[in-house]
Amino acid sequence: MLFLPFHPRTEMPAVFPWRSPLTSNGASPQLLSLPSIHSEHLFVILTYVLALSNYAHSVLASLPDFEPSPGRRPHISNEDERKTAAGLARAVDLLCQASGIAEWAAETIVPLVEPVRAASGGWVGKVKWPVEMSAEAFGGLAM
Repeated sequence: MLFLPFHPRTEMPAVFPWRSPLTSNGASPQLLSLPSIHSEHLFVILTYVLALSNYAHSVLASLPDFEPSPGRRPHISNEDERKTAAGLARAVDLLCQASGIAEWAAETIVPLVEPVRAASGGWVGKVKWPVEMSAEAFGGLAM
């Protein structure tokens, strides 16, 4: 397992501060000091997966609305149909990328972080280890 060396000026181990994006509660969630480069890598990947998912949502939200009024038949112009097809394809592509990255992280990076979690007893300071750093959470994001 790779741990970063001590900081040269302070002789303290290097830590990586993060706020838990999925399970933080309260108006000011606590900053977690994660003790390994693999934890940093996992949170960066988690942030990327969530960004891809949010981008897919924004693509879908920007698509033309073609719900008909009550009693009318649905109608969509050729241009709107092309925009909708392209937007749906882009959103699916983004979600597939997010899914693949989450699955890869669950299989590759989470096992590198697990010994660090086990060594800390499942706690980061006074806070429980973030749930979203588990293989199950990444597996759920991959679905």
